[in-house]
Amino acid sequence: MAQAILAQGLPRPRQGRLSEARDAVAAAWAVHRAHPRATASEAMQGQDAMAALARMQGGAAAGGPVSQLAAAVAGTGEPKGALNHFCQRYCQRPVTKDDVVYTSAKYGKVFQVTVTLNCMEGQAFVGETASTLKEAEKSAAYQALVHFEPLNDSLPAASSKNKKRKTPATTTSAAASALGGARPGEPALKAMRTANGGAAALADAGNPAVTCKVVLNTVCMKLLHRPMQKGEVVYETHQTPIGVQSTVRLPCLPGEWGEMAWAGEVASQQKQAEQNAAKEALEAVNQSADQIKALLPQQPTRSTGGKGGGGGGGWCDGGKGWGGRCKGGKGRWDCWGKGKGM
Repeated sequence: MAQAILAQGLPRPRQGRLSEARDAVAAAWAVHRAHPRATASEAMQGQDAMAALARMQGGAAAGGPVSQLAAAVAGTGEPKGALNHFCQRYCQRPVTKDDVVYTSAKYGKVFQVTVTLNCMEGQAFVGETASTLKEAEKSAAYQALVHFEPLNDSLPAASSKNKKRKTPATTTSAAASALGGARPGEPALKAMRTANGGAAALADAGNPAVTCKVVLNTVCMKLLHRPMQKGEVVYETHQTPIGVQSTVRLPCLPGEWGEMAWAGEVASQQKQAEQNAAKEALEAVNQSADQIKALLPQQPTRSTGGKGGGGGGGWCDGGKGWGGRCKGGKGRWDCWGKGKGM
């Protein structure tokens, strides 16, 4: 209902009259909760708010701009949508469910909701009580909109296109560059899939799920040409005077490689300590990839009768590896894409 009032195009009041606008709309909101079918005009009249509205319209006639809050609510149809739209303009990106969080409490037969804007430093706003949860959420969203109304004029319009975010060169981790798996300007995950001998490229900031531990498991799986089993990558963590330190062993690897252990840098938390250990193991495996592959039994050809030298798909000469046609049977780490097979 309050959105219907704002949709009429309430102009921004002249300096010193912003409180009048808030009072007028707040009064109309109260009428709507008591009389849901009341029109915008009836609600305003019911609270003697027409006088305040007339004074504000006088400001518009004198050249005052139309309220950005009114335009936002009119464009989306309701306060929650308008608040999402405002946050999108403020953050210059689409909002997620974690950016705007509504929490509710019930007191007898009424609800009261708090909206927390995690995308705006966690600012929270409490709405008025309402008979339904939906109306209480709208009230909380409206309180946030009123608070941020002075910012509307300075914000750019939200983009109508959902553009892909490009990963800059700086998002590739320093560890990935040190391991030789990433080239300047290339996302670390892509580098892991395509770099010659650079299997240890680490996760970029755009994909926190691709960690050193994940990449280490992937490298071992590609070396062995099979899924990893429990106990084939083993982490052990110990407490030190300055933090925790983890080591990782790879019993899945052949010969002496299966007996080695790599210790990572000391960290304050076990999860990070394990990632540090995985990084050290990745560096060692990357530097000795050819030596490790020479110790592994040769993989049999899996012929499917397809086209190409050596016949069809498979894991060796002429076959199709994980992502492309093998050439010459030379194992490379770049068989994720259209590269050379293992």
